[in-house]
Amino acid sequence: MSLVRFLEAPLAKVLTETSGLFFEMYFVYVLYSEKAKCKYTGYTEDLMRRLSEHNQGLLGKFTKGKGPWVLIHQEEFTTKKEAIIREKELKTGKGRDFIKQKTGY
Repeated sequence: MSLVRFLEAPLAKVLTETSGLFFEMYFVYVLYSEKAKCKYTGYTEDLMRRLSEHNQGLLGKFTKGKGPWVLIHQEEFTTKKEAIIREKELKTGKGRDFIKQKTGY
């Protein structure tokens, strides 16, 4: 993959080339709203698109009207299954403590 094509690809299609094989990346993310003083945890294939959708109020009831949202933490995974497992972990008490320790939020 050329550098230009790589840079033009949306984040959802950021691919790692290894011996001719390509891997999609999945992201677990934590957003924070200063307005609402709360965090939101989710997963996606395209982090920048998802952040934009949250800030435009296009997704669900929880984040709508509470923006602007800022990205305070992200982790990358090569499989959707790994990302979902980690998202669930971060939503537990132990996971929330981890985020607070790492980010201060």
